[in-house]
Parts: sequence; structure tokens; C-alpha cells
Amino acid sequence: MVLHGADDLLCTEEWARSLCRLARDGRFVSLPGAHSFPWTHPAAWSAPVRRLAERGG
Repeated sequence: MVLHGADDLLCTEEWARSLCRLARDGRFVSLPGAHSFPWTHPAAWSAPVRRLAERGG
């Protein structure tokens, strides 16, 4: 799973999606915020990570 901040100026959405295509079951998730979204929007990324963990991924 690749998490991408919708306002990220360091990593483009296309680059993040290209990483997903390299994985057998890659998943892309767009989240609010910039490259620093893990610190500025922690609640936004915890749900996708939790779902992935529950799936056993």
C-alpha cells in the first residue's frame, strides 16, 4: 500500500501510483495534506493501515 498526500509537492501522484503497479497487489490511497501528512493528519492514514493489517497484508 502506498499512501500519498494529495498536496504532496515532493512525490507526485503518478510516481506513487507507479510504485503500486510494481507490487502484486499494490494499493494506492490518497490522503489529505502534503508530504508530511503522517504527522499532520494521523487519523487519516490509520484507518487504511488498520484495514490492511486486518486483511493480513
